[in-house]
Amino acid sequence: MKTKAEYLKQLNAIKWEKGKEIESFLIPAINIEAEAKQSEINLGDSKFGGKPDLPKNVEWPKSQNEPMTFLAQLNLKQVSEFDIDKTLPDVGMLYFFIANPSEFNLEHKIVYSTENDLTETPFPAELNEDCRFRDFKMKFDTIYTFPSVETLEIETLSKNDVASYYEIEEDFFTYENNQILGHAYPMQGDVKMEWAFEHLGIEFSSDGLETNQEKIDSIRNEFINLFQFSTENSIPEFFDNFYISSMGYFGIKDKDLKERNFDNTVLIFQNS
Repeated sequence: MKTKAEYLKQLNAIKWEKGKEIESFLIPAINIEAEAKQSEINLGDSKFGGKPDLPKNVEWPKSQNEPMTFLAQLNLKQVSEFDIDKTLPDVGMLYFFIANPSEFNLEHKIVYSTENDLTETPFPAELNEDCRFRDFKMKFDTIYTFPSVETLEIETLSKNDVASYYEIEEDFFTYENNQILGHAYPMQGDVKMEWAFEHLGIEFSSDGLETNQEKIDSIRNEFINLFQFSTENSIPEFFDNFYISSMGYFGIKDKDLKERNFDNTVLIFQNS
């Protein structure tokens, strides 16, 4: 992984009109690798899939009276050393559940708990076999991310700087990786804009954008990339069982994250 100094050296090799502003776009994130070799996964470890290690007082979430699909759990103590700006809580667990993946439903549930009494929770009997994923231990690393050309930040630049921005080599950007925080890497346009649509309950469309542009732009930069995952690089069954190749993005407004209000998250999917 490149260091921040290496990124800045590459960035500053370009002559910018707003060089310092562009430097400020470079922000840290936490890369997540799903370990290919099945090393031992202990109770409470960060992982994709498998059975969640829930506190005894937390019930398996449901959607329309059917059990949701368990996607991942993050042990925030394990994540903390890679969280350079200390944006996340440094203790506790985050559990990510989604509605039936085959329907591309955006309904989801994020559970945050600081309870220490955890137990591996068996799959509910009613849960579809295709939604019972294998578990993969997570490995973390600090990376630095830069916004893609579709984002609001780039719209603030001069024409010359935008032209130079398009000349930056592709390896400068993060691609279809699993990630916490940092700039979300979009597959189909600005992720923050779609989070704003979802948060406001507006159907994502060009007409919706034209009618609500000011409202959307006023909140889209309030969102934080809580958790970004590639269906191909996290849980193989997403593709094997549902033929879904896409990126999922959980967003949360800065205020809600500070208040630990994970009920106010939004989820979107993009595919190429």
